[in-house]
Parts: sequence; C-alpha cells; structure tokens
Amino acid sequence: MLPKANMGLLRFYEFFSRDDPKGLHTMILRICRFGGLMLLITALGPAAAQAGMVSYTADVSDGPGYNRPQADTPPTTLSGFATNNYFDVQPFHVDLAGTYRMEVVAHLSGAIDSYLILYENGFDPADPLANALEADDDDGAGLLSRINYDLVAGTNYFLVTTTFSNNLLASYTNEIEGQGNVRLGTASAVPEPSSIVLLGMGGIALAGFGWRRKRQNAAA
Repeated sequence: MLPKANMGLLRFYEFFSRDDPKGLHTMILRICRFGGLMLLITALGPAAAQAGMVSYTADVSDGPGYNRPQADTPPTTLSGFATNNYFDVQPFHVDLAGTYRMEVVAHLSGAIDSYLILYENGFDPADPLANALEADDDDGAGLLSRINYDLVAGTNYFLVTTTFSNNLLASYTNEIEGQGNVRLGTASAVPEPSSIVLLGMGGIALAGFGWRRKRQNAAA
C-alpha cells in the first residue's frame, strides 16, 4: 500500500495512463513507490544514525582572551582573576525537548580543574555573559564540571569548556546526553517530507504534460 502522501502522484498516474497503458503507467507507479521509500528514509534515517548520547574531545586552546563567568544559573558576573582564559566551543542541538546532561567526564591533558558554560543561540568570547544560561565549576567528578539543563528541540546551543584558572591549556572528554538525539553542529532548516513529495509531484506534472503534448502533436 502506498503512503497517503503519494496519493497526489496516483492522480497523475490515472490521468496520463489513458494514453499509454504501459510506459508512463509503469514509470509513475515506480516513482510513487520510490517516493514512499524516500519518505521512510527521511523519517527514520537521522534517528537511526544518532544515539541519545554523544562524546567528543574538548581541546581548550582557542584564545586566550575569554573572561569566564562565575558559576550561576544564569551567570551574571565575571571572574575577577580568570580574565584571559583559553576555551573550546562546541555547537549542538537536540531533536526532543527535555533535561540533558553536559559533563566533563575525563581529564586528558593540561589543567585538571575544568569549567563549563552553556550558551543559547550564540557565543561571543568578547561578551561572555550574553546568551549564557548556566556556568558550572565542580558539579562533576572531582574537579570536573557538569550541567543539567532543560533544552528545547531545534535550538542552537554552544557548550564552552574552559579552565578554572587563568591562561591555561587543557584537553577533556565531554559528554552530552538526554531524552532525544544529540547532534553536534548548528541546526539547519531541513525540508519537511511533505515538501519533498510536493516538489516531486510538480516535477512529474511538468514532465507528464510535456510528454502528453508531444504525443498529441505527433498524432496530429
């Protein structure tokens, strides 16, 4: 059975197949079935390829020049001594609203004492408090950091990893985990499956009308 979204394609099939019970009939029926397969891939593909938790290496080497905020939700003041920090920024987004854990789970090299700051919709190291949602020092294991925060699906977030003290390089392993799929990088507009089908229908219609007109002119 063909998906409901392809019923419009079947209408084209019924119209054009009157003049060619074999050629165009077969072509359009195959396109309908292919459209259904593409809808299934579009709907299931990204979810199947992504897990509920992602891990990445935070290389704290950008800068320096970042005056990190003081731990708070949201942070409202800047550190008086960590005014020239190196940092790592990782953009990400999620596909399901809920509470997510962002945590430094391992120290790899350099300074041991980490610091996490979560930003929404943008990050500017020259304006450290703008868009900041939460900053944390030691809520993880030992001197490592962790933030638990309610995220909104499709919103761009920026997780900044830095150090507690000033002007230090470091490397950490970070995890982001929650109820939905976590995707590293910024969210971009993706056409809805229905839009893809409508675009395909339009192309089929143009091709079909051109083909039908050519046959009518040849017969005249």
